[in-house]
Amino acid sequence: MKLSIIISVYNMEDYIEQCLASVAGQSCQDFEVILINDGSTDDTLSRCRDWERSDSRIRVVDQPNMGLGNSRNKGIEMASGEYVAFLDADDRIEKNFVKEMLSGTREGQNDIVICDMRYVEKADGKEIHKISAVRLLGGEVCIGMEKFLFCKCRTFLCAKLFKRSLFTENNVKLPPHAYEDISAVPYLISKAKSIYYVQEAMYCYLRNREGSIINDASKLPFIIRSLRELAERFKKDGSFETYRDELRSLFWSQVCHLWNLTRDRFSDLDRAKLQRIKADSVSCFCQFFPEGERLFFNKYYVCSIQMLADAVKHIVVTKEQIVDHDSQADCMILPADCIRGASCNLYPCGAAGSNEGIYPEKSHMVCPLNCELCMAGYREKEDAAEKPKIVYIDLSIYNDIDNKETISWNIADEILDKLV
Repeated sequence: MKLSIIISVYNMEDYIEQCLASVAGQSCQDFEVILINDGSTDDTLSRCRDWERSDSRIRVVDQPNMGLGNSRNKGIEMASGEYVAFLDADDRIEKNFVKEMLSGTREGQNDIVICDMRYVEKADGKEIHKISAVRLLGGEVCIGMEKFLFCKCRTFLCAKLFKRSLFTENNVKLPPHAYEDISAVPYLISKAKSIYYVQEAMYCYLRNREGSIINDASKLPFIIRSLRELAERFKKDGSFETYRDELRSLFWSQVCHLWNLTRDRFSDLDRAKLQRIKADSVSCFCQFFPEGERLFFNKYYVCSIQMLADAVKHIVVTKEQIVDHDSQADCMILPADCIRGASCNLYPCGAAGSNEGIYPEKSHMVCPLNCELCMAGYREKEDAAEKPKIVYIDLSIYNDIDNKETISWNIADEILDKLV
């Protein structure tokens, strides 16, 4: 048996039929299905039993509710396949998923195979599809050459094949709480000797199901918990420093994602709860990457360009960290145009005119109004140590991006790289 598909099910009577139909209809039939009913209280178990009776490849396990992580652990223990795949009961796979993904194993040579995802949202009886592609070149992944591989491969267990031995030989058990895959997938990637990328959307991921984990605000703190558990895995086997840069990039992306959720999907939550989530995520980041304190606890002076101001709002823990004068700031965020001698209208004061440029060695800017606001950040100070750190952002590279939210997060990411 080459592949074991593990499906944990809890109260999925409205979705399990479509899920299992997509599995049974695969063009390649060399697999088994381990279907774990995790204490469902609706008609899910009955429907699973019907499928078990009609398809000899399907094994149903009925257990009290133990959570997704524990259910998947049981599936891994029961699996007889060389590889395991995880499928959420409200999702489905394309007809050639098994065929293409097994082909990517190269007869057992590759430890992990990943593919693109098709995001599905249901509205007004219709499905809206969007392809979410992995940011890698198709085929064999050059593990030693790829930067930020943990982020690029994503933290989902789904849309991947794993050699079962990655779990068993590295004693990887999934925790019994939400977002359990964050605590394990990057660690599994670090243990893989070879990875293959199938450059096609083979996994269909339903995003807007009511009651799903990703739409449950009470589960957000588990993102932070999973990040801590992930770091501890690397600490325990002594490989944390080896993967430090990769982990810091991953932690940052998860913190950005978490903060974005609190601003967008869960913006109507109690303000105190949102602030607590934000503070806990900062604490988690700084626990493992102390240099993050220079990012999260700085006082920032930002020029009047809105996209820069929006980016800094993503970073700060409290609004009091954004100050209106450079003398109060630890860091100044300014457009790179100011140091190129380019003609622009990007003065902090908003004045129009020809900018002859800022020259760091002279520490001044030529402003047509010669105003205090523009001159403030470039005054010579008696003690150089008192000068705020200046971060220049090249705004021209964002001209082709239409989504303002995407721009602000990308700029926030750039500020992180330049500060820490």
